[in-house]
Amino acid sequence: MTIALETTPVTPNAVYTPQILLQTAISGGKLVTSAQIHMAGAKVDDGAWEASGPNGMVYIPDVENLDEDLSGLADDATALYASIVDLVGKINAVRKVL
Repeated sequence: MTIALETTPVTPNAVYTPQILLQTAISGGKLVTSAQIHMAGAKVDDGAWEASGPNGMVYIPDVENLDEDLSGLADDATALYASIVDLVGKINAVRKVL
């Protein structure tokens, strides 16, 4: 027996990242930064976003030594990570956390 659909499913047409988590640890005398990137589907119409569709997670164990399938993105990842580190330093200079 089939149950009738009462609502119209929303088909995603975009991906957004609800969370990007960077974690840095000292390992073997070096700083190693890992990343967890949560991605989710969304429907965007005329600039209005609605969460819908699947979601998933990508784990990168070392942002400075990317896995083979991501190695073509190494320059982009290095530039982005350098920008984040620079921004953290500037935030610390303003807020004087440490």
